[in-house]
Amino acid sequence: MAERRTMHPDFSVPDNIELRSVEQVFTGEHNQCFRCGGSIDGNPGSFFLKVYHKPEINLPIERDILPRLAGFGIPVPKVLFEQDGEVSCLGLTSITGDILQDFIDPRRPGYRSAEVLEHLEKYGEILARIHSLPMETTPLTRRGLYALSVAERSHFSDQPDLLGWLDRNAPTEADEVFAHGDLHTAHVFFEHGEVSGVIDWESAGMGWREFDLAWILRSRQAFLNSPEEREAILKGYSRHGTWDNAALNWCEVLVYLHYAFWMRESDCGYEAFALERAGAICAIPRT
Repeated sequence: MAERRTMHPDFSVPDNIELRSVEQVFTGEHNQCFRCGGSIDGNPGSFFLKVYHKPEINLPIERDILPRLAGFGIPVPKVLFEQDGEVSCLGLTSITGDILQDFIDPRRPGYRSAEVLEHLEKYGEILARIHSLPMETTPLTRRGLYALSVAERSHFSDQPDLLGWLDRNAPTEADEVFAHGDLHTAHVFFEHGEVSGVIDWESAGMGWREFDLAWILRSRQAFLNSPEEREAILKGYSRHGTWDNAALNWCEVLVYLHYAFWMRESDCGYEAFALERAGAICAIPRT
């Protein structure tokens, strides 16, 4: 029987798993995530250990959703073990392939300009497939993002045109679907040109279709910043889903303001970029 080895003062892995290597993963992670090598039931293998610290990040959501998603043909990791408590964790099987950003970001060695739009179409398509699933479940945990916070409104008090546009054009209804909640480019894996895995489902639940779509359309300064890339995502999404353009535009402005606020200190250049993109959607001339 494998030795029981502690990886964190508050939990340890099961006896049938032997650890030989542990490497923390930082890309796209808000929780602690570790890439682990060793053996499982005596067979060589690797897995990921995901540690949940934040109270709003709910281990049971991800644990319960993953097998249901696999049953619908969505490529997701399998749960190997779990521990729930003040500090909770899941052991998850590894996903093959590389994250989407490696293929679409020109700063990455895996970037191939001729393949960017094809990857983005499949990115939009996998989100539409997720939205079409008959997965009635609990409401999305991050529904507070459907409006600006008090702190955000205060920070953007010098942007009255943007705030006024949001207030005047707020959709009266939201099309609720099963939503991932955070399907950014580090949470989708590709291998041989196809989606090989979708990870990080702790925020999933019933949520607003257009907001989930706006989340993946957000431009970055170095990639995902051309009309052609945006249209590729929407083309892929349209294979399995539809959307309301007015609601999508509103959600995109809201998403840009969220990120402008969150990155105001770490990347003031992105704050200016996001405000410019939001203003363009509102058709507000920027100085």
